[in-house]
Amino acid sequence: MSQHVNVMTSGAFDAGYTLEPQASTMRKLGVARTLEAGVIAKYILGDEDGNAFAAGCAVTSDFIKSRPDVARRFAAVWKKGIDFVNQNPQEARKYLAKNTLTPEDVVDTVPMVRYFMAGELTDKHKAEFQKFIDFSTAVGTLPEKVDITKYLQAY
Repeated sequence: MSQHVNVMTSGAFDAGYTLEPQASTMRKLGVARTLEAGVIAKYILGDEDGNAFAAGCAVTSDFIKSRPDVARRFAAVWKKGIDFVNQNPQEARKYLAKNTLTPEDVVDTVPMVRYFMAGELTDKHKAEFQKFIDFSTAVGTLPEKVDITKYLQAY
């Protein structure tokens, strides 16, 4: 996604789908405008209030099996970060500039989402995630059906 801003700025593309913070950056630069937000929730999940789990943290199964203590410690630190962002969204925004190369004059305009640990996902959340993954299979992004519950590791 780091190239989305570049291709829109260069004129290589006339339109596209992107996620934040790229959308806010392009709006600020004046190279694009948002036609509609929340399209994954609305059109793929069929619920404008749904959670489009389109990004997250992944650790390999081999790593979890071979280094369970390190994986557990990593998950604990990840949870600490998620809790910080969820509880202090305004303070967390300053890290967007450093860690996602979001221009400082854009940081305050980027919509902040709610982050979840795998163990916090409700049945509704899991159904939304599964529906999004099933869509990915239907359009050929994934070659075969994936049962998301096999890959969610709660700590």
